[in-house]
Amino acid sequence: MSDKADPNGFPKFAVPVDALGVILGYTPRKNPEVSPVGSARFFPIGPTCVEKQLGVNNRISAIRGYFQSVRLGTGRALLNVNVTSGIFRTAVSVADLCRWANIAQYGGSNPPDPGTT
Repeated sequence: MSDKADPNGFPKFAVPVDALGVILGYTPRKNPEVSPVGSARFFPIGPTCVEKQLGVNNRISAIRGYFQSVRLGTGRALLNVNVTSGIFRTAVSVADLCRWANIAQYGGSNPPDPGTT
């Protein structure tokens, strides 16, 4: 492989490598059970999701996903795929946050916890 446009330039073939990365990332981006984060990280959000809750009330969870990129090898293109983890917060209402922090809402008393009544 030779780059006739600029034989001394680096990185070589940046535009074709980026284009190949976009093409290979198209399928996971169109899958409704995969959530892309950034340009190259993908996390399953369906029933196959590997998730670990980090605490009881803080609604933070770690999810295992993967990172992918295209690299140039000797005479070939390589698809680099690595396991990655991400920390995600679950959506929560302000009322729940106030109850967990034992903060009175709007100057009144705290509502009773549904699990204790």
